Amino acid sequence: MINKLNQRALTGARENIMDIKVLFGQRKCEYPGEYAPEDLRVVDQYVDDTNPDWILDQKKFIESTNEFERVEIIEVSTGTLGSECIKEKLSVIGKTIPALVI
Repeated sequence: MINKLNQRALTGARENIMDIKVLFGQRKCEYPGEYAPEDLRVVDQYVDDTNPDWILDQKKFIESTNEFERVEIIEVSTGTLGSECIKEKLSVIGKTIPALVI
């Protein structure tokens, strides 16, 4: 059986797309809108392929704290944004912008 990671490598169609899972939580509130939803944990497709239980274990742990009204895992794909755009934003070497110095 081919796992998801190998399947992506074989097809190549999604090579510039990053899939992530975000664990969001809504804290218990004294009044509506007291707290905004929080992103608590994030895992990318590579870590999720090698350790799929990690994000589920994190969800169970956070739920056990009883601080949150609701905790959910939301799957997100960068789509047209692509992993190259993310890498560029995180790069310590900025892009050169041509400019005329007067």
